[in-house]
Amino acid sequence: MDNKKIPTFDECINIIEYLYPSMHDYIYIYDIKKDLYQISPKAVEKFTIPSVRLNDVINAHKMFVYEEDYDSLVKDLSKVVSGEEDYHDLMYRWKGRDNKIYWIHCVGHVVKDEKNVPTLLIGCVNEAGNANYADNITGLLGEESFKETLKASLDKDKCGFVIKLCIDEMKTINEKYGFEYGKSILKRTAGLINEVLGENQYCYMVSHDEYVIIDFASKNIENACNLYEQLRWKVSDDIVKRRYEGLYTMSAGIVNTSQIEKKVDIVLKKLEFSLDTAIKRGRNQIYIYNEDDYTQFIHKTQMIKALNEAVANDFDGFILYYQPIVDTTSNKTVGAEALLRFMYEDNIISPVDFIPLLEETGLIVVVGRFIIKKAALFCKKMRQLIPDFKVSINISYIQIIKGVQFKEYFKIIENLGLPYDAITIELTESGYLEDNQAVKNAWNKLKNDGLGLAIDDFGTGYSNIHNISMLSPNIIKIDMALTKNALKTNYDFELLRNIVLLAHDLNINVVVEGVETEEEDIRIRQANPDFIQGYYYSKPLCENDFDKYIRK
Repeated sequence: MDNKKIPTFDECINIIEYLYPSMHDYIYIYDIKKDLYQISPKAVEKFTIPSVRLNDVINAHKMFVYEEDYDSLVKDLSKVVSGEEDYHDLMYRWKGRDNKIYWIHCVGHVVKDEKNVPTLLIGCVNEAGNANYADNITGLLGEESFKETLKASLDKDKCGFVIKLCIDEMKTINEKYGFEYGKSILKRTAGLINEVLGENQYCYMVSHDEYVIIDFASKNIENACNLYEQLRWKVSDDIVKRRYEGLYTMSAGIVNTSQIEKKVDIVLKKLEFSLDTAIKRGRNQIYIYNEDDYTQFIHKTQMIKALNEAVANDFDGFILYYQPIVDTTSNKTVGAEALLRFMYEDNIISPVDFIPLLEETGLIVVVGRFIIKKAALFCKKMRQLIPDFKVSINISYIQIIKGVQFKEYFKIIENLGLPYDAITIELTESGYLEDNQAVKNAWNKLKNDGLGLAIDDFGTGYSNIHNISMLSPNIIKIDMALTKNALKTNYDFELLRNIVLLAHDLNINVVVEGVETEEEDIRIRQANPDFIQGYYYSKPLCENDFDKYIRK
């Protein structure tokens, strides 16, 4: 120690500044005596570190160390500063500028002066959860290597194809045969991919069951697709050789870099979309990136976000419209169907566009509660003008399967002082799962408690008569498609008339939807339905306009 010169903070900085650009890890120096800290510029770019150089070091770490880990860091550094420890080695978390939390592994060696007093702590930080630059199972380079190669190619304006591959049944293989067998499949598949690669085609392992091929050799999309087809044949042959043990297929998404913006993050997003699309379309196939499909996907994503925000903001943006239902005997409006609309970017969106998204995300359950409450309040208001006024609301089988608690509906109706039969529940038949016990149980519960029940869209499903027998509704609503057919041909009109006769024999009322003109109204009435609904009487109206319509 006596003969060794202790380097100063600035001398260390002068040396390691040459190392920063060539290292993936983040080098740091902590001058303990001056309470001064410097770290690689790359770390400042990624984490919430305010500057490459910090004073008041321990307190400054509060700005980028995850709150729950700060005390353990202080405890460890205190041992270093006091001379109790000669080495710093700690796994904890830093806050990223992308609002994510990253596990880091920080190590450092203490340099002491001639009096054995801690002077410097020199070390490096690496991301413990960072993707590997190489994969030891398959022998392929990893995700970070792929990104660097892709960036270099795009920077040089190289054009070609990027193909992302996924083993479709990897989870099943691991569960059935174990992880060691699964690793052997990953390795064998990597070997099969390498067998089909040509010059200027490179493969990388980017996740536990996904590979990426950078292909700058193919001149057109057919060549790139042929590469995938060759791999499929290789996989099939290999499965035969293994006597059909560990069966699997491969899905693939392909992006032509000449047709999109040449940025790594853009390529990665569209590559992930392409693979996901291939999987959603049934797996064991390739999907070629299409800008129109991606635009629709982005629109869907934005719509789902808007729907979530609307629900979170007390259903702001959801609107109920009401279409009158007219009694064919009295020619008076006796009820209305509540129809949900959604306001998005100053436009009223049709339920055809957003109801499937509500069902897909499960938001349909909470939105259903909103509908019943608004519809019941509207019904109570209308009953001041029409004493027996009724409101119909739509329920899909998905709402029932995803846990609609109808007792909440009953409670809302009770609290408003309405009888249960003031509300009619319409089950959309086109979405009905035949012989689904959850639907049957819910339907019977509603019937027994006195709510009116209707099968909606009657005439569009394949099991109409079966559903009448099984569900015994109070009402069937004739779909407008059947209505239009009945207005065109005598055959379909007779079909409609006999459906009405059958329903009446079973003590079931019939509502015909889709009547738009006086001539259509006259013709449909000859089939003797109980109620008519359509634009001839009124389009769906907001609550205030419906009130004016009734008073008029």
